[in-house]
Amino acid sequence: MRYRADIDGLRALAILPVVLCHLGVGGFAGGYVGVDVFFVISGYLISRTLFDEMAESGISLTAFYERRVRRIIPAFFSLLAACFIAAWVLFLPSEMRSLSSSLVASALSYSNIHFYLESGYFDAASSAKPLLHTWSLAVEEQFYLLFPLLLIAAYKLRFSRKRMVIMLSLLFMLSFCASVYGARERAAWAFYLPHSRAWELLAGAFLAIGIFPEFKKTWQRQVGAAAGMVLILFAVFTFTERTHFPGHAALLPVLGAMLLIHTGNNTSTWMGQCLSSPLPRFIGLVSYSWYLWHWPIMVFYGSQKFHLPFSEAEKTGLFVVSFLLAVISWWFIEKPFRSAGGIKRFPRRSLFNGTAVLVVILVGIGALGVQMQGLPQRFPSDVNRYAAYADQGFTLGKEGCFIKRVTPFSQQLIEACVRYDPTKKNYLLVGDSHAAHLFFGFKKAYPEYNFSILSMGACKPVEIKSTAGANCDALMRYILHEHFMTHPKQTVILAAKWFPKNAASVEKTVKTLQAQGIELVIVGPQPAYSEALPLILAKSLILGNSLLPDQLMHRYVFDIDEEFAEMAARNHVPYISPLNLLCAENGDCMHQTPEGAPLLRDNNHLSAEGTLYLGARIRDAGMLP
Repeated sequence: MRYRADIDGLRALAILPVVLCHLGVGGFAGGYVGVDVFFVISGYLISRTLFDEMAESGISLTAFYERRVRRIIPAFFSLLAACFIAAWVLFLPSEMRSLSSSLVASALSYSNIHFYLESGYFDAASSAKPLLHTWSLAVEEQFYLLFPLLLIAAYKLRFSRKRMVIMLSLLFMLSFCASVYGARERAAWAFYLPHSRAWELLAGAFLAIGIFPEFKKTWQRQVGAAAGMVLILFAVFTFTERTHFPGHAALLPVLGAMLLIHTGNNTSTWMGQCLSSPLPRFIGLVSYSWYLWHWPIMVFYGSQKFHLPFSEAEKTGLFVVSFLLAVISWWFIEKPFRSAGGIKRFPRRSLFNGTAVLVVILVGIGALGVQMQGLPQRFPSDVNRYAAYADQGFTLGKEGCFIKRVTPFSQQLIEACVRYDPTKKNYLLVGDSHAAHLFFGFKKAYPEYNFSILSMGACKPVEIKSTAGANCDALMRYILHEHFMTHPKQTVILAAKWFPKNAASVEKTVKTLQAQGIELVIVGPQPAYSEALPLILAKSLILGNSLLPDQLMHRYVFDIDEEFAEMAARNHVPYISPLNLLCAENGDCMHQTPEGAPLLRDNNHLSAEGTLYLGARIRDAGMLP
């Protein structure tokens, strides 16, 4: 297939927004759509080669996978090895075990499935996962395990071009429908898994098979190319993390990439000339290595500054360093394996055998890291004791009804969760995971009372439409307007991860329940941090900086506490302030229980020891009426 410089330029248009988005550069929140542009490019180039082979003598699987190995594996496996070495030096055991697990998944090309299974309300932040970006490579490899086999079957069955197009169109529609459904109903499922991404690669295949008529007139090509550029840039500059994606929204970057490829043909359009110019071409040449290296560099650097936002100078530095590393990787690793005079001379058998050996080594190293619990032998016992609390998991939700966000609302659910005891005073905790983590502490501190709970991840006890989804909205509407019409009244405790200006919405909830004669208690925010508190305490020992937890605590919680205290007083509602119980007047807060256990298991949820301690402090202070 003839080399097209404009496609290398299109790769530059894909990688730059991705890097800028991940750096948090303003205006590039939708830069993640660059990955979708990569999918279309990949689908076009790979399919074009396969279709050309079909037209000549048939597809050779060994030749196909040899090209894939030479293109993907050298730089990719170099990255995996480098990440393990960096994690050995920089990561605590829980972080190292997570990295090791994702290393195995990446080496075996199922990291997209691995990260999908990890996804959830209590999943570690993406900024703590150095290999998270390998999900897109896994999607491609899974697609290219099946796609050539499908084409070979079509070739053996003597499919006509028309039947081939029909087959690909059916697969495209099935995948696109899965993507549209998942983008709104099962976001992680749609984002990570290949069945909801295959249509983007198939879009490139449609270009390769030539089902679209050529733009015969110059002005048509110019308009088509300009429209393609506008579609991609519109997505880059207007999409955000709240955009339902992929789904319908992914049509913009996909159609944009298709138009630029279809009209490009090197210098036939102004956009083609721009993309074919030296700088975009060079950036495109190193785009694969840049994609590989930019994210781990950000994660490892961010872990050493406790995941605080990057300054503008840091963003610039990370941009430059990751690009230079990409150039080095491209020159010394990628090119030798692909150039005729370099390592490409290695015979195919040696290449495949060497790859298999490296896979076994990487999987073995990763499995060792998982089996040995993140290799804690690297650190003193006190460091490991603190770090182990980060592995506690959110077990507190099992003590009551912590409802999954995908669980539809039903009356049976309410009856199973809310148990009224006429012989005791009854309390109903309502809110998100911050209500759930209080439940255990209240039950232990007040055995003479009966506690029930209705909580759901990210589901605040307010009437406005929630980002947690329709099931949360249905649950809160029921609690606020229907439950106490058919059930005995009990004191409602409102608790959630409060944000600035939430008090106004919660005040409406208060008035709604007070109008029904319901007694209320509001629980304010507790300390929160930029990183998991157990890891902060562990790193404070490594660095010899006992002030680190105070330095990394979010101070805005005090403003939220004051806002909620005023709202509660205005409405004559008892208010429990965990900050008043855990912090001194000067703002210095407790970070551990008297027995030395971290109060939090992550950066904002109480540990089992923390909820017991806070519950006891609330009882001692007589704060629960």
